[in-house]
Amino acid sequence: MDENLHVRVFTEILKELKREYPEQLNTDEFEDYVYDTIKEAVQMEHEWADYIIGDRFEGIDLIDLKEYVEFTANKRLMQMGYDKAYEASNTLPWIKYFEDVNSIKQDFFEGKVRQYSKANNFDNWN
Repeated sequence: MDENLHVRVFTEILKELKREYPEQLNTDEFEDYVYDTIKEAVQMEHEWADYIIGDRFEGIDLIDLKEYVEFTANKRLMQMGYDKAYEASNTLPWIKYFEDVNSIKQDFFEGKVRQYSKANNFDNWN
């Protein structure tokens, strides 16, 4: 199972529980709990990024990564039926490719060449 499937299953479970037990789960107290939990998770992800990535990886901007974490938190909140908690956008759109479990990903050296270009021996040949 991939992460997106896990998220979908558990958000649907939460929505169903909120329908079945509205007096316990459709409260300001529970909503505060959800937002506090998301904010704590975002803070932990930010700290992890500082520790693991910092400025050691060329091409991964820490500010963009942190905003992407907030963007993802907003997506999760909306999937659960809540409003966004952050002003964030998708600063790392290339990650979508890796989220798609159906797309083919392979190591360059392990793959087979399926597309060739034919070079003309007479063009610019010295």
